[in-house]
Amino acid sequence: MRAPDVLTNIDADGFLRRLDRSISALYPDHPFGSGIDRESFGALMGQYAAMSVAFPYIQSGAIYRAYRGGLSQSAWKDNIQISAAVGAFLTWDEFGGHELVMRSGPNGLLGLTEVNRNFHSAMLISDVRKLIGAGFTEALPNRKTADYLDRLYDGLSDPDGNRNIAHMLAFERHAFAMITALYETIQLLFGADASRGLDYFEAHIGNDSSGEAVHVAMTGGMIEKLIKPDEEAGFLEKCLSAYAMNHEWCAGLVAASPVPA
Repeated sequence: MRAPDVLTNIDADGFLRRLDRSISALYPDHPFGSGIDRESFGALMGQYAAMSVAFPYIQSGAIYRAYRGGLSQSAWKDNIQISAAVGAFLTWDEFGGHELVMRSGPNGLLGLTEVNRNFHSAMLISDVRKLIGAGFTEALPNRKTADYLDRLYDGLSDPDGNRNIAHMLAFERHAFAMITALYETIQLLFGADASRGLDYFEAHIGNDSSGEAVHVAMTGGMIEKLIKPDEEAGFLEKCLSAYAMNHEWCAGLVAASPVPA
């Protein structure tokens, strides 16, 4: 009689359900769901846009830094190669390449240099201009945003103990909650008519096949290949710590742009 197979990797679905329950219990409401009015919206979005501009550069840079950091580890290849494959797609998607191919096939890549139209950060800036005026653009990162971006880069580029995987997983799960809450706030502040046809939000949360839903599923799929059952508790803590970092940055943006009493 053949011995039962030994479980060598984590039950990914069970872990993700546990992670999502923990996130819901710790963070039932996203900061972008309240505390923003039309007067504070522009300043907050300036910092949000600065993050959006920076993210694909951070993710792409993290791939090489993780490779360099993993060379001294005997089992570096699985982590580095899987995180690089997913991270490269996330970068490609943020720079608009995936949408160009999906929409127009290989010939769509001829438009890749139209960065002011295809970059997701450019789509965001265009959407905000529709809401508050043509003069809007991303701000330079303030001290808190710059610190957050540095911490994000540090997490995404650290393969030790799969910390980079925890940060990729947490960033995309948080991004879905963040963009959803932001869009709901936009609907409340500017009305249903103004909130229609916003390309950034349509691309990220417009339907189940939109960017963030796919990003969440893709990053979640990494853990079944990389995390062992005896690492589950420690990995969960890393994911929650990474999620907290993203959530706290958003809370800081709202606190810095308070709604007048």
